[in-house]
Parts: sequence; C-alpha cells; structure tokens
Amino acid sequence: GNYGAECLANALQDDMTLIHLDLGANHIGAQGLRHLALALANNTTLNVLNLTSNKIENNGVQYLASILSNNTTLATLNLGSNRIGPQGIQYLADALEKGAVLSTLTLSNNQIGHDGIVHLANVLKNNQ
Repeated sequence: GNYGAECLANALQDDMTLIHLDLGANHIGAQGLRHLALALANNTTLNVLNLTSNKIENNGVQYLASILSNNTTLATLNLGSNRIGPQGIQYLADALEKGAVLSTLTLSNNQIGHDGIVHLANVLKNNQ
C-alpha cells in the first residue's frame, strides 16, 4: 500500500543500479506512486517499471508523468489495470511529447476511452 511504497521509495533514492522494478498488484495507489515518482525522479538506470493492478488512477499517472519527460532510460512501462481514464492518458501524452523515451507502454484494462485514444494518437503521430 501507500506506506510500503513510501518505505520502498526511501530505499530507492540511493539505489543507482536497479534496472527492472516489478511492483504489480501491490495496491500502491496514487499517493504511493507519488512517493515512488519522487524517488525515481533522478534515477538514471531503471529500464523497466511494472505497475500493473495498483489502483493508480489519473492522479497517480500525473505524478508519474511529471518525472517521465526528464527520464532518459525508462523504456518499458506497464500501467495495465489501474483505472486510468482519458485525463491520465493526457498526462502520459504530455510527458511523451516533452521527451519521455518509452518504447513499450502497456495500458490494457483501463478506461481510456475515445478521448484517451485521441490523446495518444496525436502524440504518436507527431513523434515519428
């Protein structure tokens, strides 16, 4: 949950060797992701981040997106089954537009809808 994510975030702040982090199905939530995002803001080694099934929702995506545009190493991000809607996709699209270097983005089993698809399509069209 949130407290566990905060404890993990404290440990991650000093770890500059981690390349793959799988936190799937841990009920991290938006506040837990806020702690993790702050810890990973200056990380230069993480390549894969799996956050599947964590109830992150749009607010959590906003915290994550705030660090993605400055991250030059994260290539794979899995946000499947997190109750993310069109607004969360807009946050991700903005981060991609600003320079996030993701090559694999998984958004399965979310509620992104037509508007979310349009947000992603627009940024991908301009990112070729």
